[in-house]
Amino acid sequence: MAGRYWVQLTPDMARAHPKGRPGVVLYMIAAWFLVLGVMQSFVLGGLFGLIVTLIYALLALMLAIGAPWARVIAIVFCIMGMGAPAGILFAGPDGGALLAEMFVMLAIVLLNVFIIFHLFDRERPNLVYSHRYRSYRAEDAADRESGNV
Repeated sequence: MAGRYWVQLTPDMARAHPKGRPGVVLYMIAAWFLVLGVMQSFVLGGLFGLIVTLIYALLALMLAIGAPWARVIAIVFCIMGMGAPAGILFAGPDGGALLAEMFVMLAIVLLNVFIIFHLFDRERPNLVYSHRYRSYRAEDAADRESGNV
């Protein structure tokens, strides 16, 4: 693992790569943020709910088109969005939460953790949003020299 390193590309080179466009998982993450925005508008209501929905819709659009800052903003939104579900989860049944609510909150926390690690560490999001990919060549060369091939 020590031989892996990031190789920077130009935006045009990254878009020309087969993994240089958002895939199914990234579109599903964008749809999740859109759903979160709509749910927040029902919870908050009024003008503030509409503003929050528009912010989430803008984030979903940025993720779908591959805007460079969308990945960072989505990770921040995931971290912020884990506060209330984690609080309900840790309060448990003694805090007034029903068992079904706790399972839903656990699912939301786990989904946010998956989204954070997927956007931060997977090759396609790094190629789409940061225009970089992992190179394993140094690791392969070290294996060949040591005879582990």
